[in-house]
Amino acid sequence: MAEATTLFEHDNKEVTPVLHSGQTPTVSGTAVATNPAHFALLLITVVLMVGVITWLGPILQPFLVAVFLYFATKAAAGYFIRRGFPTLLAYLTLFFVVSIAATVLALLAYGEVRAFQAQWPHYQERILAVIEKVPGEVSRPFSELFTTASRATFKYLFERSLGLLELLMMTFFYLLFILLGADRLPQRVRRAFSDGRAEHIIAVTRKIGTGMERFMQVKTLVSVGMGVSAAVLLCLFGLRGWLLWGLLFFALNYITYIGSIIACVPPIALAYLDMESPLAATALAVLVVLNRFVWIDYLEVKMFGRHLNIDSILLFLWLAYWGWVWRVIGLILSFPMVASLKIVLEQVEATKGWAVLISDE
Repeated sequence: MAEATTLFEHDNKEVTPVLHSGQTPTVSGTAVATNPAHFALLLITVVLMVGVITWLGPILQPFLVAVFLYFATKAAAGYFIRRGFPTLLAYLTLFFVVSIAATVLALLAYGEVRAFQAQWPHYQERILAVIEKVPGEVSRPFSELFTTASRATFKYLFERSLGLLELLMMTFFYLLFILLGADRLPQRVRRAFSDGRAEHIIAVTRKIGTGMERFMQVKTLVSVGMGVSAAVLLCLFGLRGWLLWGLLFFALNYITYIGSIIACVPPIALAYLDMESPLAATALAVLVVLNRFVWIDYLEVKMFGRHLNIDSILLFLWLAYWGWVWRVIGLILSFPMVASLKIVLEQVEATKGWAVLISDE
């Protein structure tokens, strides 16, 4: 594999404070605003932007999903464009192919979910039997909590599946309009800004586009690889519902960091409930975790380079906020959104210092 390149280019300059009196402290050669009014204005702007995005969630969610789908499919559409397909026809062909594949996978997933739902009483009895072995009066509250939580989970998944269908319909129309207007955007920017600002804006948007395109491509490749390898591994051990758990690995990996960890829990738990040998269940658990480690902590990092170089605490707070506001969609979109934000901060002269402050260096 070629030498890893960074997902988003950034300067690796050292932080050099200027200690001479009367001079302004600098970060990576960029003056950091010390005026409290500038800081207050930036803080108010960020709060207003987050508030507006949160309030306009039902409108912006499908639009942002469509934007990232555009970047995810850009390279694949280029395959058809290089063979003489017009741009719109290339994307429509790709959409047709992906729709067929998605429909087949959705039908398989639906069948697996129905089969798992039919088997759930068996698993529920096994889990309740384990809980009842807990001494004292602790087992009863845990049993009631588990029964209530399992019912609520199935109900929640059914309700969210209906909302997901509406989101997909809106996303399709947004994606169609993005495809129709993407090629004309640079010309409109050049007409709107006659000086050098137009080329700077176009350069920033291209850098964001390149980063998003690479992010979506690598994320999709890793998700497919991890899902397929996990499904094969579970099938070899004879675990029921192996296809469903493979699809779960594929889907949840789009939730950065925590999604692939959550996907490990159901197959490991069911292995200990289903398999007669605890040693075999432990071996499967170790292999599932190892599979996740290889794909996420090695291959994904190698393909991404140094990732986004964002402070870990800040990144998890960002994930927690958008997960709270937009639920699963927020967790999926949070990483690409903070990626775009950091690129914009790096490209604007007045905010380069803030890009350095939120980095992990």
